[in-house]
Amino acid sequence: MRKFILYSSTFMLLNGVAEAACIKTPTCSSLGYESTTSCTGGTKCPFGNYWNCDSVNKITELTNKITELEKIIEEIKQNSSSNSDILSNCQVGDILYSDMTCNSVYVPGKRPIGVVFDRENKLAIGLDASNQSWSTEYFDVPGLSNIESSSTAIVDWQGKNNTKVVLEYCKANGKSCPAFEYVNSYKTEGTQAGDWYLPALGELNAIYNSKHELNIALGKVGGSELSTNYYWSSSEYSSDSAWPLWFRYASMYGYLKNNKNDVRPVIDYGDWANSSAGDEEDSSQTCNVGDIFYSDKTCSADVVSGKTPIGVVFDAENRKAIALEGSPSIMEWSTGYIDIPGITNTYYNEAKQDFNGKANTAAIKAYDSSLSNYPAAKYVYEYKTTGTNAGDWYLPALGELNTIYSNKDYINNALSLVGKEDIPTGYHWSSSVYSYLQAWGLGFSNGYVNYSYKKNGGYVRPVLAF
Repeated sequence: MRKFILYSSTFMLLNGVAEAACIKTPTCSSLGYESTTSCTGGTKCPFGNYWNCDSVNKITELTNKITELEKIIEEIKQNSSSNSDILSNCQVGDILYSDMTCNSVYVPGKRPIGVVFDRENKLAIGLDASNQSWSTEYFDVPGLSNIESSSTAIVDWQGKNNTKVVLEYCKANGKSCPAFEYVNSYKTEGTQAGDWYLPALGELNAIYNSKHELNIALGKVGGSELSTNYYWSSSEYSSDSAWPLWFRYASMYGYLKNNKNDVRPVIDYGDWANSSAGDEEDSSQTCNVGDIFYSDKTCSADVVSGKTPIGVVFDAENRKAIALEGSPSIMEWSTGYIDIPGITNTYYNEAKQDFNGKANTAAIKAYDSSLSNYPAAKYVYEYKTTGTNAGDWYLPALGELNTIYSNKDYINNALSLVGKEDIPTGYHWSSSVYSYLQAWGLGFSNGYVNYSYKKNGGYVRPVLAF
């Protein structure tokens, strides 16, 4: 009996050992230890030299994403300092949005308002067009030069000024100018009536040259694509004709004003961005002649502690200011004698009505990109202050220079408040031109207006449209 029990116990023991031997030993891989390389912060497999680094990899991935986000936020901070800086990156064919950004692709949730056709001058066309006559009757527009040569008309880039001149004349004299009335009333989300204008022939030609890229972008946003029809420009040919451009063959010639052609609004989105930024800061801000103009685009009759003055208001209605300082000495208008395409030679009365200093300066820059032969324009173009960049300031036209002289007492008083010297009493250059030899200027001792040889010396004072 005792032997039986012992035998039975042995049998039971051996059976248990056999059962235990059938259990499969876990591997490092089955437990999640798959890395053959050790990692700081990871865990080691108890059965071999394998590691679990998932948590470390996830933390590293998260850290990298945070770093990328921080870079994006920093870029946004840097770009948000100026709407003009953001828009300076726009390319021809980019879609322009109502939030003052642009992109080569359609961005859902944003409102497209135009397409860029000139990145250097920050110009875009509207998404829509209309078929209108230039005017319903024949008349000559005072203040608008008659251009009878296509080679001269095609360098006219003063569409914004042309539109203003025509509208003012038509309104004052009861004339009907449908093409101009259409662009002036044109508005979109983010823009208002008066922001858009009828392009001059030079601008219209630039639109034609980029029509392929523009039509691709217009198709993306459901805009009205550029047709092969005639398009009106704001450039005047004569009392009864104006300049259109035929988009089938790029031909141009004088066309009777009462004929109907397509009309495409254009916007200077650089000016629009600056004016919108000013509106956001203080849409109720009223500036007066003689006010100190500050870098935050506000103005005050008194010195405001903590703000940086950069100019003095000389034209409150058109919101223009002169710089606190001008050229330290006299300089040449140009180093040689030549006509500048885009600037019309003017006699005394016309010159005194020239308020197109910004367009004149842009025309000089377009003719000589380095401005190496145009010291006066080069000085103002490179002038910059806190809150402004090179290219924001310009050489005033004679009408603007005459307005500065008329208000020089108010201006000099403001200059003294901010510790600056009075405007020099010597001869000052304007951007208005008498001939290929001479340009207009004004003496600040007596207000005498006269033209002088471009190689002669004159003071230069930058002007800013705000």
